[in-house]
Amino acid sequence: MGHHGTVPETSVRCVGMSSTFTPAKFDDTWIYRLTKFPWPEPAPSKDEVRRHSWGMTYKSNKAFATPLGVEAINARAAKYYKTSLEQNWGVTGAQEAYQVIDALLEGGQHVENDLVLPLAYAVKNVPERELDAEVEEKVEFLKDFFIAQGADPRLGEHKFRYLVRMLRSEGLAKAAAPALPTTTRAWDIIRVHAVGGPATELGWISPEEFLQISDKAVATLQRYFVSWADVAASFWWGRMIWASDGEPDVTAAMKDQSQRLTELLAHSDSPWVRVPLHDIQAEEPFSSLGGLH
Repeated sequence: MGHHGTVPETSVRCVGMSSTFTPAKFDDTWIYRLTKFPWPEPAPSKDEVRRHSWGMTYKSNKAFATPLGVEAINARAAKYYKTSLEQNWGVTGAQEAYQVIDALLEGGQHVENDLVLPLAYAVKNVPERELDAEVEEKVEFLKDFFIAQGADPRLGEHKFRYLVRMLRSEGLAKAAAPALPTTTRAWDIIRVHAVGGPATELGWISPEEFLQISDKAVATLQRYFVSWADVAASFWWGRMIWASDGEPDVTAAMKDQSQRLTELLAHSDSPWVRVPLHDIQAEEPFSSLGGLH
């Protein structure tokens, strides 16, 4: 690319992603490892189901009892949650937990991911003899973009080169990747549960406050996605990009994510099956992009 320095605003818009309307499709032939979705009696309302199930990927089991799906945590579990929150998030109490939750709800990381992912996907099937030139052209664009944003261009380049390798690898097919999403924002939103759930179990956040956080998370998901399948695909790809920071076995990790999400999207007792993301199912104006198998 010939330009350097400030990236024209129109260029960024063309590459960036918008809210998704294309339902992702997951392979539903997995043998489910966790088949029980215990439902409370009497049956909860649709809003109650959503506010208790939007973060199901981070629950210890599938129950609705508490944020983490268990009746109570013991001292060993409490120590684990405290250590995990501090090491992974820098969270040691309520104030820090709220700061991280607010940042994830506002979104931030997805902007970077939503730029890098379609650029990498665009070279997925480029012949080997043309690959180096295509990659270097897009790396130059990314450097320009990150510099214009006052960010370290090396981070975007690292993610891009990682994604190109993954998208062109045989391992990605084994991981059962869903259709390419138009935003990875669900990765930010659902991780709110990874912070808020344990923080609530530890008593740093009250159950009432966590329900308010859950309502905000559900409302944000509804604003950006048509279906739980869209949410799942967005989360999956955000998680996959995150693995660029040093996941030892990306294929195994992402296959595990595919199995968990498939269960939520296909099991008849799953709250995501029994209660759709929206009360009124939106039309599907575009056909699925299909999986990357």
